[in-house]
Amino acid sequence: MTFLNLLRKKETLPGLGEATVGLVAGWGELALEVAKVIRRKGYKLSVISLERGEDESLSEIAEHFHATTLDRGLEILDFLKKNEIRHLVLAGKVPKKRLHQNGFQPDAMTQEILQNAGDRKGDDRLLKAVWAALKINGISVIPLQSVLEDDLTPKAILTRRKPTPKEKRDLEFGYEIAKTMGRLDIGQTVVVKDGAVIAVEAMEGTDETLRRVKELNIPGNIVVKAAKPQQDLRFDLPVIGMNTLESAHQAGCSVLAVEKGKSLIFNRREVVDKADEYQMTIIGI
Repeated sequence: MTFLNLLRKKETLPGLGEATVGLVAGWGELALEVAKVIRRKGYKLSVISLERGEDESLSEIAEHFHATTLDRGLEILDFLKKNEIRHLVLAGKVPKKRLHQNGFQPDAMTQEILQNAGDRKGDDRLLKAVWAALKINGISVIPLQSVLEDDLTPKAILTRRKPTPKEKRDLEFGYEIAKTMGRLDIGQTVVVKDGAVIAVEAMEGTDETLRRVKELNIPGNIVVKAAKPQQDLRFDLPVIGMNTLESAHQAGCSVLAVEKGKSLIFNRREVVDKADEYQMTIIGI
């Protein structure tokens, strides 16, 4: 049986009488918000801080807390087993560039995960290899949708400003390009204007992509972020937040679009209010 054959069962949050829920917390505010929601739902919580160091806001809310790095797979597994964690949520950005930097020294488990991902190590392949390694050890990955089910992006214009007819044409074009790039497991975000591609996301992430666009000084561009067609949303849900909005505003963006039902807008009300202030459009497509 290959590791991909393990990715069949749909996981949900356990009953309150069951074991502690674990959280692998990557970069950004999303991880802390997920931790708070898990606690509000009545679960005990253990947190692995991954590539974000000793975070007091997370350590104070968790029953157990451990900070580590991407190359310490065995250390992570030992923490999960020691604290009898059988249900795990992944939240926050984990910088894939760490895999290619000096100082990255993968242990035996991390090496195995990288090998199982195959020669093409896009986000989708890497995350599925991680998921399979956890599954083999009796640990299920709970989808973010199960935790933040009320926060998925609706199909709607969320701001006061509506897209112009020209922007609508670019939205359709950008969505098509985003899905094509996603199918190749390159990235989730594309920036377009007047039927031309300005920038696409690779391993740097959406916010860094928008910072590159800022340097081009092209106002009125359209940003589209969409799930990859083959993306498993259990552990890789497209997310934007205030940082993304600020980066888009500074890059001269007039419309920020995210995929309906397959993405999250973190702190949606605050983000929409700020977009209204900037006279920008946020839309679920």
